[in-house]
Amino acid sequence: MSARMTEIPSVSAGESDGLAPYSNELSWPEGMAPFKVVDDGTQGDPYAHYEWMRENAPVLRAHSPVSDVWFISRYDDVRRAMRAPKVFSSQVVDPVPLTFLTLFDAPNHTRLRQVVAQAFIPKAIARFEDRVRQNAEKYLAPMLAAGGGDAVDDYAIPLSMSTISALLDVPAEDFDKMKFWSDETFSYFGRLARNAQGTGTDEQSTFEFFAYLKDTMERLYREESDSVGGHIARMWKDGLLSEKEAKELCAFVFVAGHDTTTILLANAFRVFSEQPGLLDRIRRNPDDANLFVEELARYRGTVQRASRITTEEV
Repeated sequence: MSARMTEIPSVSAGESDGLAPYSNELSWPEGMAPFKVVDDGTQGDPYAHYEWMRENAPVLRAHSPVSDVWFISRYDDVRRAMRAPKVFSSQVVDPVPLTFLTLFDAPNHTRLRQVVAQAFIPKAIARFEDRVRQNAEKYLAPMLAAGGGDAVDDYAIPLSMSTISALLDVPAEDFDKMKFWSDETFSYFGRLARNAQGTGTDEQSTFEFFAYLKDTMERLYREESDSVGGHIARMWKDGLLSEKEAKELCAFVFVAGHDTTTILLANAFRVFSEQPGLLDRIRRNPDDANLFVEELARYRGTVQRASRITTEEV
């Protein structure tokens, strides 16, 4: 996880300020680039970095154009930080620019989480299980017939997008447009909240996406839809959410819902290719599939960093 220390000024490399040296000033193993705030492609498989950081720099200082960023890599340290939200705050931007749950602390986080949580209880999700299974088979069949394919483009993306679209009751016939809007919204979020570079078009595309979702929620409210999108629409119309909160919360559920699942599905293909014996085991013991999914989320999780900003010196 990363924690940005607002009270620590940036200093040039090599300048002594009594704090730990920057990542690029450390003696990393041969062939391993220094760990960076924004990945340039060298951290696509970061586990060797994590291992070295845990042993040699468990509180790693890195430079960004805005402020210093500190990466905490040891389990006990991360757990302690996650359990101290008053010190390690999720609200890294103030005021919060978008109604994305990952940018809020309590009580707003609690209020917004309650809006969507009841729509994701097992009973609500069970209504979509058959549809998800049908889509899983539909997207897998052409790959089997062709003897292979792209696990991400041909399977993970369409399956995850069709699933979150069904949960929200948002039409997803135009996968390319929805994927583009989703990626642009994620880029806009990253630029506002994570100091990422952005695409140059992400703000305009994001607001087009918000307008589309507003029209969709108007329809869902009229139809009394029992989907997640319909639930958010009713909260908006009942005055429990503002229009801005409703649009942005709906966008957050869509982007977070399909992006993380896409990565997890892709990682499943990767693990099976690396350890084919696991696939044979699941064929022999189908109940082990649930165990595999739980372990996959731990072993090759979809989210590598959780950002926090400290409210006091730590």
